[in-house]
Amino acid sequence: MNETAKIKKVKMGLLMVYCIIFSTACGGPFGIETMVSSAGPGMTILMLLVLPFLWANPMGLATAELCAALPLEGGGYRWVQRTMGEFAGFIMGWWLTLAIYVDSSIYIVLAVGYISTFLSLTQPQTWALSGVIIAVLGYINIRGIHLVGKTSIVLSIICILPFIALSAIGLFHMNQTPFHPFIPDGSTVKDSIGVGLAVAMWMYAGYAAIGSVAGEIEDANKLVPKAMVLILISMVAIYVIPTVIGLGVIGKWDQWAVSGGVSYVQVGQLIGGSILGTAILASAISGNLALYSDFVATGTRTPWIMAEDNLFPKFYTKLHPKYGTPWISIIVMCIINMIISTGSFANVIVFDIFLVMFYTIMILLAVVILRVREPDLPRPFRMPGGTIAVALTITPAIVIAIFCLFTQDMQHIIGGIFGLASGPVAYVIFKKIYGGIADKPFDPKSIPIEKISF
Repeated sequence: MNETAKIKKVKMGLLMVYCIIFSTACGGPFGIETMVSSAGPGMTILMLLVLPFLWANPMGLATAELCAALPLEGGGYRWVQRTMGEFAGFIMGWWLTLAIYVDSSIYIVLAVGYISTFLSLTQPQTWALSGVIIAVLGYINIRGIHLVGKTSIVLSIICILPFIALSAIGLFHMNQTPFHPFIPDGSTVKDSIGVGLAVAMWMYAGYAAIGSVAGEIEDANKLVPKAMVLILISMVAIYVIPTVIGLGVIGKWDQWAVSGGVSYVQVGQLIGGSILGTAILASAISGNLALYSDFVATGTRTPWIMAEDNLFPKFYTKLHPKYGTPWISIIVMCIINMIISTGSFANVIVFDIFLVMFYTIMILLAVVILRVREPDLPRPFRMPGGTIAVALTITPAIVIAIFCLFTQDMQHIIGGIFGLASGPVAYVIFKKIYGGIADKPFDPKSIPIEKISF
């Protein structure tokens, strides 16, 4: 019996699955401040209301159906591999892994940055604190997905509650129109969309991450679709309501910024005093820590499964003898995070959005291809309608992703091309060294699928 068969499944409730998805897909509205000042208040609110239907909903539904049909460890890598073959599966897994390694490091820097505002840490102290946080959350992940889920519940509650308080208090103090101006003076609609769209799409991304650990969750095929519905509703609420109320009470839309301007922390202080401001600061820290912890869980499963398929270094296949988790993969990711978090991200994250958009497109295509190739595969949850309806549902998300890519400046485009090109290069290298799945033509039904109990 191979290592994959020994992975430990854990029983989770809907709340725990919800919090894991919330942490990877949301983590609070922090970052929307940039949209407000660059795209304008009206355009920001419009994008936050429209993108859930055109971008987030198709992705959430596709992930839910794929998780229901194929609740396999490795998630998107397995889905694309089964529908498009070994090469496409590797590219999907490689892009996803690179993106998560970069993203997760950023969340540590953001969390430590918020902490540093209170403690006035030196640079060496900041690096040391980053290392301690990474080590603690890495250890939690080694202990298992169930402990990650419990941690996500606590951090999600800390993240959400202050914004409920901000909305409740601020609702009775709104004295100006939160949607004016629609776009910044002197800006065109095209310029406004181009600036804010990438941020908005980023805010509504992250759904696919739950697929990477679906194989460790009992009844994932039933729990994930239910959690997806709740996630979409709560994300719209936590993004739109505090933003509308903040603009209606504070205004100063052109001064909104994550740092050095009007952030949600300052909005909380102005609406509810220092107590609410401190609570929102705690929300920012907990949201970023939750994002990091859950990205470690989801980001370490894909390279482990790829190693099982002889497409990644074999030491990734080692499972912890007691906890049954891919502990070597977790340690490797934590070490990479420690290295990245000590430097500048300017030259690293420029290609990240390209990786996210392209692996998202591959997952959206996978749900349609699986419908065509394996129409009789049991699906406890199905996207509404037949195959043509599903194709029409995902089309707006693909169009938006492509449009967003071509609104970036040349630096982002060049960096993105390098990031995308690294996938085929890595495939050739690892295929030659480790041999891949097989030397025979690809058979999608040869990929093992767990039995689903209905």
